[in-house]
Amino acid sequence: MTVAPNIHELVSRLAKPAPRTSEAARIAAEVGAEAFIVLLHDEAIGALTGIRRGDAAFDFSYYDAALGEIADARKSDFDRSMHDVSVLMRGWAVIPVVVLGLVILLVPVAVRKRFAEYR
Repeated sequence: MTVAPNIHELVSRLAKPAPRTSEAARIAAEVGAEAFIVLLHDEAIGALTGIRRGDAAFDFSYYDAALGEIADARKSDFDRSMHDVSVLMRGWAVIPVVVLGLVILLVPVAVRKRFAEYR
């Protein structure tokens, strides 16, 4: 399959107000019917989306880079927040141990008083 060397010239020829069917048939004969269909397809996509052939890869690359920057910023914010929380919560691990120790000490004292009533 061969593609015309000057695609823009062919498209501009089709854009002229002359009868398009005869001009399209002439261009298709010059470059080959299959190449002409590819040309029309590419130009139609370019006209509808504003993205020319080959630009989609660059657009995706820019999108991927921007998305990576956002992900890195959010990860650094998350890591900083987790560090702050871990610093804040360091002392709280002692409280359950102290409460459990008090419960272990006070339960026998309370049970001893109840057992004293049965003597």
